[in-house]
Amino acid sequence: MKKSKWLFLCFCLVASLVFAVAAFADALGDWTYTKTDDGIAIVKCDPSAREEVTVPHAIGDVPVTSIMFSAFRDCENITGIVIPSSVKSIGEYAFTGCKSLQNITVDAANPYFCSDAQGVLYNKNGTELLRCPEGKTACIISFPITEIGWAAFENCALLESLVLPSSVTSIKSDAFNGCAALTSIVIPASVTNIGWGAFDGCGKLCNNTGDLIYIQTADNPCYYLLYTTRTSLTSCEISPYCKFIARRAFADCENLADVTLPSGVLGIGDFAFADCASLTSVTIPAGVPSIGQNTFYGCKNLREVTFAEPSRCKSVGAYAFGGCDALSDVYYFGTEDEWNAIDVSAESVTQDGVAVNNDALLRAEIHFAYPLEYAMRSDAVVLAIGKLKAWVFGSIVQNDVAPKIVRDRTMVPIRFIAEALGAKVDWNFDGVARKAIVQKGDKTIEIMIDSMAARVNGSEVILDSPAFIENDRTYLPLRFVAEALDAKVEWVADVREIIITP
Repeated sequence: MKKSKWLFLCFCLVASLVFAVAAFADALGDWTYTKTDDGIAIVKCDPSAREEVTVPHAIGDVPVTSIMFSAFRDCENITGIVIPSSVKSIGEYAFTGCKSLQNITVDAANPYFCSDAQGVLYNKNGTELLRCPEGKTACIISFPITEIGWAAFENCALLESLVLPSSVTSIKSDAFNGCAALTSIVIPASVTNIGWGAFDGCGKLCNNTGDLIYIQTADNPCYYLLYTTRTSLTSCEISPYCKFIARRAFADCENLADVTLPSGVLGIGDFAFADCASLTSVTIPAGVPSIGQNTFYGCKNLREVTFAEPSRCKSVGAYAFGGCDALSDVYYFGTEDEWNAIDVSAESVTQDGVAVNNDALLRAEIHFAYPLEYAMRSDAVVLAIGKLKAWVFGSIVQNDVAPKIVRDRTMVPIRFIAEALGAKVDWNFDGVARKAIVQKGDKTIEIMIDSMAARVNGSEVILDSPAFIENDRTYLPLRFVAEALDAKVEWVADVREIIITP
């Protein structure tokens, strides 16, 4: 996956600073170092160093307190590194390129870091795995960590399988970048955040489904959507099993007009839909805690955004809706106070006179909850797109999945609608096709999953959209099932409500 220009520039800036420091550094044996206000910083280890090396506790009478960015880069013949108790900080990518490294050993008296019997580096309290040595062929995580650190397994090219403990909640950027031999990984359901580039270069974990490339885990073939192979896509059906959408996954898909984000998605990467100029509406799944930087930047025809209920969104990053000048309506199924509590990046920046931050989102009309004149009707079933609550003949009912719009068709959970209208739902699987059977009085409706055909009392009917299964719930076209059960369907566009009267 390509990174944005600003990340490249940041990397170059950091690298240039390191080189600038190195230019004024001193040397002692294998070590190039510089003095800081806090002590000695190791800038570079001699790439010709071999076998085990020990970072000095002090140089002269000044303690070694830090190991800088890329300090051991490309020390290919080092097999072990010993870190003294004096070291307080270790820079990112410090051990990248140490292809033979088997053990990182930390002095037990170090108050900031520790290592386990396998030579894996952790923070002192064992909550974050900081670095697995690149030469490892296997790794068993010893502590109940909550985080996989930045580039923690980067270029562990011999590692074939890994089990993350159930305590893990976050996988940071570049965590498994370059793990070319990794064929199996167990990621617990507790993970709610995955950083950019976390699985770049993990070719053996990739699952190519045609237009979309996913990272597969031991129990999920479509866990992490990496990218699309075709930027000319006009529509896209993301797997219902997908949990995360990677940075830039659909960036520059200028013709993409129709995409449904599965309700189980927990994270959407920065720039994920940047410059999808044909996209007109999108529903943010309820489990997404934040919308990252530039996520929908440049979606100039995006008119509607829906936050599915109950939304966990707490923040909207810089330029997430930058350049979305057509955005006019936001549907938020919560209270005004809950909406106002969302931290929306509002720094005003313009390019050629066009606002590029989140001005469009802040200007849009926010639609809250249901107007009571529809919801409290005692003669109807009332639902709304993206909302779990429904009103069944005047009584509030909590559904476990919400209606959604797919390819301009309203899709609803079949069991909820059928039972609300007094029908019974059964399943039939003959080994070839999965079929839902809806019965009410003398009427029998047969719906084949993923098929455009259905039968009403034995007569074939062609649907305008196929039934599908998502998160163990079957969706089908609302108008077909309601009218097949002799009900009337009314669409109230201004509040996106569906009113079904028998």
